[in-house]
Amino acid sequence: MIIHQPEIFIKDGEVIVSARVESARSQPFVPDTLWFRFPEFYSDWVTERGDGFLAALLPVAMCLGEPLECRGEVSPRLLYGTDEFQRILRYWRPNVFNLVEIKSERQRVAPAARINDQIASAFSGGVDSFFVLWQNQKQIITGSQLTHGLFIQGSPDIPLIYKDMYSELAARYTGLYDRLGKTLITAKTNLVQFSAHRIEYNMFLLPPLLGCAMILNPLLSKFIIPTATDYHHIVPDGTSPFINHLLRTESLEFLDCGTSHNRFDKLMELADWKEVQQNLRVCINGYHDDSQCNCGVCSKCLRTRVVLAVTGKLEKFATFSGDFTFKDYLRWGRWLEVGYGWEWSVLKYCWRVSKKNIFAVLVGISLGYIRYFLKKIFPEWIKRFIYKFSAPKEDHSLFAQS
Repeated sequence: MIIHQPEIFIKDGEVIVSARVESARSQPFVPDTLWFRFPEFYSDWVTERGDGFLAALLPVAMCLGEPLECRGEVSPRLLYGTDEFQRILRYWRPNVFNLVEIKSERQRVAPAARINDQIASAFSGGVDSFFVLWQNQKQIITGSQLTHGLFIQGSPDIPLIYKDMYSELAARYTGLYDRLGKTLITAKTNLVQFSAHRIEYNMFLLPPLLGCAMILNPLLSKFIIPTATDYHHIVPDGTSPFINHLLRTESLEFLDCGTSHNRFDKLMELADWKEVQQNLRVCINGYHDDSQCNCGVCSKCLRTRVVLAVTGKLEKFATFSGDFTFKDYLRWGRWLEVGYGWEWSVLKYCWRVSKKNIFAVLVGISLGYIRYFLKKIFPEWIKRFIYKFSAPKEDHSLFAQS
């Protein structure tokens, strides 16, 4: 795979940084150009270096098993981190990722950001990204305060085809950041089109963040990545403390936030913050009313609603509608994500504080673990058959159509 020299141009009120990408094998529905777009206001704050493109496309090259050559300027520090990054991905998914050679003839140290102490965090409107904001509001440390948020269309949770949804959410979250005295940067990229149907979406959460942040390196000196897993339950994940810091440059540092708390603990801290109650968005299901941020029945909605339900906070959240019924507990158990440990925090809370919903929680957890162990022993063709006819409409297949 060859990444040609990136170019910068302005079109329709946006500054576009793009690079032609060549692959050794023909790939249907995969574009020949990778691009990142930002509002024209940031035209003086983007770079034509190749760092962001190399970091973004490295997992794709690993999946294809092709050497990766970048013809733009590349940071030696970034190249140094690619070896460990590859070995971790290879260990986690040996059937998906291969170790590949990386070539770059233009190695130059990344220049420092033009402004001191400009720090951004990825923001999607979910629990993890809101937790970063909350921690930042509580802990006032000189030189370490957030100045920007980065909200990306084309990341795995908001495909490019959801134009109206993204515009509505961008306006909502821009207002949120304004109220907090910070700036929200909106961005778009077609990166997921290179990984669709090749790399599972939860293993491709980091590349869009790395790509956008590195292209904004003239503005940013630090970038905070919200993590979904806690230290007690580290599992292979797209944003993991094992890999988030590896693909950095000499002038852009990547930091983790949230690994000290599991999802239950984060929601317990956030549940009384009015901004979260009015703006929380966790949904990965595009098949619902655009006036609602959440469908309420996809796996991520259910795992959030169950925490709010057992703690008595659900009715405070404007972005969820309806009570959490026994049927919802069954749905939650059906799509329970075993390995993260959040379900036991829910059960402990019910046991210690309120036993009202403990039977429903136990039924949901039991259903989730039965499903988990059956998946372990079933042949692969039976798993595919069951998923085909029982999976909720979480439209990850639409990433390829963006």
